Amino acid sequence: MLFQALPQEIVLHILRDVGSAHFRSNVEQLLVCKSWYPAAQSVMVEELHLSEHNLPYFLANMLAQRKLWRLIETNCRRVNLKIRGPQGKSMFKNHSAEFEWGARITPCLTYLATRLPRFMRLEDLTIEATAPDPKPRAFHPYLRRQQMANFLSPGYTSRLKRLNLDLCHTLKHETVSNSYGNHLCAFISKFLLTLQHVRIRMDSICAAAMDTGDDENTANLESLVFNMYIPDNDTRPGFPVDGRALPCQTKEEYPIRCPLRRMMRAAKRLSERNATIKTARIVTSFYPEQRPVAIDCISGRKIILANRNDWTADGPLFTGYVNEETE
Repeated sequence: MLFQALPQEIVLHILRDVGSAHFRSNVEQLLVCKSWYPAAQSVMVEELHLSEHNLPYFLANMLAQRKLWRLIETNCRRVNLKIRGPQGKSMFKNHSAEFEWGARITPCLTYLATRLPRFMRLEDLTIEATAPDPKPRAFHPYLRRQQMANFLSPGYTSRLKRLNLDLCHTLKHETVSNSYGNHLCAFISKFLLTLQHVRIRMDSICAAAMDTGDDENTANLESLVFNMYIPDNDTRPGFPVDGRALPCQTKEEYPIRCPLRRMMRAAKRLSERNATIKTARIVTSFYPEQRPVAIDCISGRKIILANRNDWTADGPLFTGYVNEETE
């Protein structure tokens, strides 16, 4: 039997098994037979990889092709957004260049954030904001917290299962009041009510990210990892009780740094309230140049990670336990 003669349901299953990435890199294969295309369309849009380079063009095309936009809203399951910010070291000394970048990208980010809640099958959201400097995690703040808070809308949390948020060294340090405001940690805590897996890395974070109040509706949560680790280019030593982390700019009760023990206690309380949580880790480092340490908040063990680039601490990348006496 010819492949194109198969029922569309079987063709769809085969295309999904092969993977959307394969067909995106070999688009010509989709043009062999017109009968494949309806099934292939939905597979191709299941996973979107966006950046500040293609995002404006993507949104412009979607607005011009309403039918394709509806197809994406109906079938997209995973969105991966990578932002690198203005290119070049001198860009941050030239404020007009930074403003020009922000004027071009900010409306796109805002519009995308408003449309994501309409994605009916969205299960996985990954946002990675890195510095344009090739040096590892150079500190170049170019994102406002409200820009990221817009993506943490409760509108689609009932469908979203996994959140990966990597904003290390790219968020601007803004001073706001103790009100809800644009406190990212408070927005993250609202997401914990329905998510299954959470991976967060920010250099400014506090225990409010795990404060779900008296709400018991976190029965779906299975794993959470909060990474407070600031790698190589930050050489300031931290106290063993605190780890190395910048202060959360939105809370007056954390005036100096983000206390690690507060984070550990919050994760411990959350895991005790929810038997479904199997993994609750805080990743940090206690001294400059030390490999990151993953702290299991359920058992209390501290384990050195073999790969400092594995910020989610998901893999079996442990090399040994931390000597408690040296802390």
